[in-house]
Amino acid sequence: MDIKNIALSTSAFGYSMGSTGKNTERKNPNPWTIEEFVDFSYRHGFGGIEAPIMRFVPDLNPERLKKLKELLSERSMFFLIDAEAALDVEQIRTLIPIAKQFGSPIIRIKTSDILGCARKKLGISWAEHINNCISVLKDLAGVLRSEGIKIAIENHQDVDSSDLVQIIEVVGSDVVGVNFDIGNAFSVCEEPVSFASKVAPYILNIHLKDYKIFESDNGFKLVRCPIGEGSVNFKEILSFLAKNSANAKMAVELGAQEARNIAWLEPDFWDEILPRLNTESKAFSELLQNQIIKTKDDSWNTKWEAGAAAEEIVISEITELETSINYLKTL
Repeated sequence: MDIKNIALSTSAFGYSMGSTGKNTERKNPNPWTIEEFVDFSYRHGFGGIEAPIMRFVPDLNPERLKKLKELLSERSMFFLIDAEAALDVEQIRTLIPIAKQFGSPIIRIKTSDILGCARKKLGISWAEHINNCISVLKDLAGVLRSEGIKIAIENHQDVDSSDLVQIIEVVGSDVVGVNFDIGNAFSVCEEPVSFASKVAPYILNIHLKDYKIFESDNGFKLVRCPIGEGSVNFKEILSFLAKNSANAKMAVELGAQEARNIAWLEPDFWDEILPRLNTESKAFSELLQNQIIKTKDDSWNTKWEAGAAAEEIVISEITELETSINYLKTL
């Protein structure tokens, strides 16, 4: 795999970029700027970056954006724009001209802030949430079509493949598609190829992410790891995507420093999830049986969760990326 064709997501460096622990005493005292991240990505051979621009340039200062575009152009790098807020109409409207300025064909969004498929935390029924998403995207459809920008909904540990198909079929694939996060398929108890097979025609961007799966009291934990060291069969999923979603962009996005618990053994976990085909359930059950690490000690802790010092966490994020790059180059 040629890294030059791939972007690096700022989310792979949650601590280094200042997001992990940002409102706590453990926050990174010296977070990287977006410009420093561009230089880092370039030095590591990436062809672009993916970032929520309003997180790093919250005032959207025109002069700074102009210089950032020049920096990317000097390095022949592309920029995939992420939204910061979850399906926020005004933010998306604000980002459309920014996406056009940087030549990003998509705006990557999430539909909610819940993680680990904890849909009960939303406070409304999941069906109502999906209908709200459809309504918002319908309202944006006209301006998106006229500006030639598409919304890429990430399976951000909340929506599953059936949800995405439902949204796209109602709103229109000329307006909205999928940001397929490979590792996040596990969070909704779907095997990645099974997930991708349902949304393949709609995939606009792919997050290359891996997770180790550890047993927990009420299900399993998804724990950050370098690509190639977790539970994703990358040869299989990338072969499938090459055949069925060949035009999709790609970005490396390692998991968050915080493990995600999937409480799939809780009685109410499945209440807000549409019934699955037996083949879909079997594919995930077999993967889990083969991949789950059955220990309940703290061996799954990331450097962040183990309380490591700031410099040690930054070094671990860099090392995990470099291990991932070396693996991807073998594919």
